[in-house]
Formats: sequence, structure tokens, C-alpha cells
Amino acid sequence: MLANGDGTPVFCGRSAILADGVDTRGERTIWHHYLLDFGGHWHYSASRYLRSCQNSIMASPLKRNLPNLLTMGRLILSIAFFAALSFYRYPDTNSNLIEIALVLFILAAMTDWLDGMLARKWNVVSMFGRIMDPVCDKVLVIGAFVCLGGPMFLSPVTANLDESPTMISGVYPWMVVVILSRELLVTAIRGLMEAQGVEFGANWSGKAKMVLQSIVIPILLGLIAWADPEKSNWVVPLRTSLIYITLVVTVASGYPYVAQAMRPPSSSTEDDHPN
Repeated sequence: MLANGDGTPVFCGRSAILADGVDTRGERTIWHHYLLDFGGHWHYSASRYLRSCQNSIMASPLKRNLPNLLTMGRLILSIAFFAALSFYRYPDTNSNLIEIALVLFILAAMTDWLDGMLARKWNVVSMFGRIMDPVCDKVLVIGAFVCLGGPMFLSPVTANLDESPTMISGVYPWMVVVILSRELLVTAIRGLMEAQGVEFGANWSGKAKMVLQSIVIPILLGLIAWADPEKSNWVVPLRTSLIYITLVVTVASGYPYVAQAMRPPSSSTEDDHPN
């Protein structure tokens, strides 16, 4: 059995870390990595995850836990954001709540940047963070679009007339369906590929999509709060342009994931990623 200096193995997932002493100056522990039941490309992915586990073990409790606490804080802020919008009705029912919701969304979006930055800086990327970070992102962003396309932003002018409803936010249910479909597709592809041992993290297009959505949503809320779209002629063109740009970028950002999933697997990865 693998063991460290005092005879106790250190396991991380399906791998073990062995510490067998210190260097000649006695300043640091010498670590060896032992991987169990992995091979090929997945062996390389497991090795990277194992190094993250090693760093997590050696990091202070604050550094290990703070990124994950920020991630869960984003989920709590998202719930508060949804609650605030649930009691708002355009134009003047609990109108102060849309400003509160705007602040809550910005704070939640900031934690998305901060938790990832700290996890990478401190080398404490965890499996919990890899799972929960994108989940919390999707809850926040998709939930925001669902609210923007919901009855709290229905224009009372068309609601009281026998006309097609007008969303004061500019977000309509079909747009929410498009955004949700993209997220479901990419999530399904990622789950399938990683189950086969292929590393399938977020790429630049997915990150750009998330940044754009995190900017456009508070702008839409701000336009509704401080520049009434029914009274300001410049608001509607700006609002419509932002929404359709976001839709195009959201759909286009899914293409690299689909293309990567359709790419034939490499015949050998041992030379590229040596043990």
C-alpha cells in the first residue's frame, strides 16, 4: 500500500499522493503522484486534477474553502435576486426592488470572476468547484432571462388591449428557450465527453458569452429602472440591439463545443502527456 513518511497514504479521488521526506535543506516535502485505474488522455486529466488536490491539501483552510464559499454565495445572491424581481411589476409596483435586484445581480456576477481567479491563483481548484461553478452560473443567468421574459415585465398598455403582448424588457419567451437550449446542449455534450475521459472545460467562446450576458442583463434592468422604454425613444433600439447581439453570441458560442465533440479522438496521447 502507498504511504507517506509516517505510513499513512493520502488519497485524492481515485489517486494517491505519497510524501516520502524532505529535500536536502529540509524546507519542503517531496511529493510523488500515484494514479489508479487511468490511462491515455484520461491519465493526463487525472494527473492535472491530482496536482490540484495536492495543492489543496497543502493550502490553508481559508484558501481551500474561500472559492467554494464564494460560489455558494453566488447561489444565495441569485435566490435573493429572483425573490426581489418576483415582487416587482412594471411600471410602479415595488419599483425600488428592480434597483435592489440590479445590485444583487452585479454582486453575484462579481463572485463568478472572483472565485475562479482565487482558485487558480492559489491552485485550489476542486471537483466541487468544477461542478458547482457552472451550475451557479446557469442558475443566475438563465433565471435572470426567465424573469426578464416573465409577467413582471409585461407592458400594461398591451396587456389591457387585445394585442400581442409587449415585453418592456425586450426579452420574449422564445428567446429564453433559445438560450436554455444552448446551455442544455453544451451541458449534455460535456457530460458525455468527460464520461469518456476527454477533458471538456469551458473555452474562450463560452467565457465570452458569459461575460456578455453578465453585462447585458444589468444594462436591461438599468434601462427599465432609470430610462422608461415607453417614454424614451432611444431606449428601444439600444435594448433590442443588445438582446439580439447576446442571442447571436450565445448560439454561436455553442459551435466550438459541438465541433470538439465531433472531432475524432487522438490515437495516442502518451507522447504528448508523459507520465
